Amino acid sequence: MVRSKPRKSCEKCPRFKTGTYVPPVVKKGSKLAVVGEAPGQDEIAIGEPFVGTAGKILALILSKCGSGRTQVSLLNTVACGVKGNDTPTVEEIECCAPVLEEALKEADPEVVLLTGNIPLKRFCGQKRSISKWRGSVTQTERKVVLGTKKVLGTEVYKSGKRKGERKEVKKEVRIQQESRTVVPTIHPAELAYTGFKNWPLVMADVKRAVNLSKGKELFELGVEVTGDWESVRGLKEYIKGRDELAIDTETERETGKLKMIAVARDATGAVLVRPSREVGVTLTEHFKTLQKGSGGLLIAHNAAFDIRALRQIGFDYRGEVFCTFHAAQYERSDIRITRKNDSGANWNELASLDNVCSRIPGLYYENWKEKFRAGINYDEKIY
Repeated sequence: MVRSKPRKSCEKCPRFKTGTYVPPVVKKGSKLAVVGEAPGQDEIAIGEPFVGTAGKILALILSKCGSGRTQVSLLNTVACGVKGNDTPTVEEIECCAPVLEEALKEADPEVVLLTGNIPLKRFCGQKRSISKWRGSVTQTERKVVLGTKKVLGTEVYKSGKRKGERKEVKKEVRIQQESRTVVPTIHPAELAYTGFKNWPLVMADVKRAVNLSKGKELFELGVEVTGDWESVRGLKEYIKGRDELAIDTETERETGKLKMIAVARDATGAVLVRPSREVGVTLTEHFKTLQKGSGGLLIAHNAAFDIRALRQIGFDYRGEVFCTFHAAQYERSDIRITRKNDSGANWNELASLDNVCSRIPGLYYENWKEKFRAGINYDEKIY
């Protein structure tokens, strides 16, 4: 059994008494640190964090996001692994807080990637959940409430078998920490358990953390929108080989008639095309071809509206859809602000639409709708 030099807090920790200490890997000069929950059996055997299945998945994700396992610091919320991989208790997290703080102080990262619920609650408090907060960029408070633990109070039992014994009471557990920039995401192990269904989301979260750590902008802004009003052949070449397309439509307010289609294949620009039956067939055939292979992904700000509008020109789509409006409305309830409109009714204002929509893999969301509109020359009669 390998242990570090015991700290005062370790002497009170049940996990330290029965488990195996796995030291953090501190990469000095690295701008990114990754914090997991606790060492598993593979980590105990090898003596290093993130070396099991979750570690392999993390290494793959980091490599695809412009970083690598050897370029980041690797730590755990609690440094000791135990048989059975029990979830760390509030008391254990409290005891290990000085260990983690010392390692982070030595690593001195710009950004900390939190993988899973336990690290999120350790840094941001007991009321945070990974389902609501993953992908967000948060500045941690210097004091955080982990939860409660039972301690002996001053009152005693006045009768019964325990007469004279002190009663247990619940005590709020708080820890102190340095204020840091953190990005929570789903733990890599959960990807393996759930068939990698959330792979694109985790990829986007990690990409965000890597970009932040390197001082890069969160959003890759497109530089141009070009008109290609007559040539469907140009549209075919533009989208050829692309398995992700962002599409936006403009319709006449009074009649609902489709007026304009904008298509983006990446974050560098977009093309505007005049609605026609030939355009509808071209887009339909493009996605049908993809569905025989990788499947394809259609991205829209209001997918239901845009697909309905595109059906006017024969667009028939049966593939995967990422609706940025839906994501902002329902996936991230924490970024909504409820206000009263002019009539007194409640309505939801999206406080940070970009925060949600930048998760789109490959096409990091920018406000395409505004960029599409900005590319239109209203002096030119195009409708």
